[in-house]
Amino acid sequence: MQAATKGDDPPSIEAEALLAKVRDIVFELHPHMRDRVHVTLDSALDRDLGLDSLARVELLVRIERSFGTSLSEETLASVDTPRDLLRALAAGNGVARSAVVVDVDTAEPVAIPAPTEARTLVEALDWHVRRNPERTHVHLYDESGGIRDIHYRDLL
Repeated sequence: MQAATKGDDPPSIEAEALLAKVRDIVFELHPHMRDRVHVTLDSALDRDLGLDSLARVELLVRIERSFGTSLSEETLASVDTPRDLLRALAAGNGVARSAVVVDVDTAEPVAIPAPTEARTLVEALDWHVRRNPERTHVHLYDESGGIRDIHYRDLL
């Protein structure tokens, strides 16, 4: 499974870093492919490298962390190859992220009983809604750095 390379130019350092991220995720998800696939800038993310939509999201997150940028969902949907990702990064389709420092208070651990009788995720969440409606279930971080707390009561 190899994709042909378009152009004879040696990849730039940025391209090599991008390819390294792509290789990392491909070989983590498909270790059996390590000896059978050569990741190039023109490898098809889905067909050649076996990256489904979830793997592509994980790849995007890793690229954003490594390159200090944030790529849009449209970019994720439109890229087919690492070269497309490189072009998106070079074209400035990514928004540079500034380092956000969040001061977080450390909470004391609280022991709460677990919903041991729950047989499904819905039953477990319902158990928490009934017993701990004000407890935070998840923190959502938006693009501007704001935090929205989702409480168990919000799950109803």
